Amino acid sequence: MEDLEGKFSSLEIDAEIQKLKQKLKNLNSKNSGAQTQSQPSSTQHASSTSPTNEERKARFYAILELPLTASLQEVKQAYKQLVKRCHPDLFFDNPSRRQKAQEILTKINKAYDELCSKNQL
Repeated sequence: MEDLEGKFSSLEIDAEIQKLKQKLKNLNSKNSGAQTQSQPSSTQHASSTSPTNEERKARFYAILELPLTASLQEVKQAYKQLVKRCHPDLFFDNPSRRQKAQEILTKINKAYDELCSKNQL
């Protein structure tokens, strides 16, 4: 059972996602220092509440446990490995873990779909 807990704890990436978002915000604020000051405050507020494409892409890569520079082949390989590791059918005897696995698999599927679409890679 401890091995199963380890699988789930390795997929808990919310803290990592928050760190990546913060890094992206810091990079964006450094790169657009003068531009940010000239923008109206309503524009600044709107951009801070909704994630940018870079933030979304970074989150998808983090979900798949990949660096931002990963190729399409690496994305596909990581997706397959994660699905094998946390598919809900593996936890047929434990409904709570099965539900958690389903939630994680949903995130993995969304990340894979987004990264494999024409617009992302």
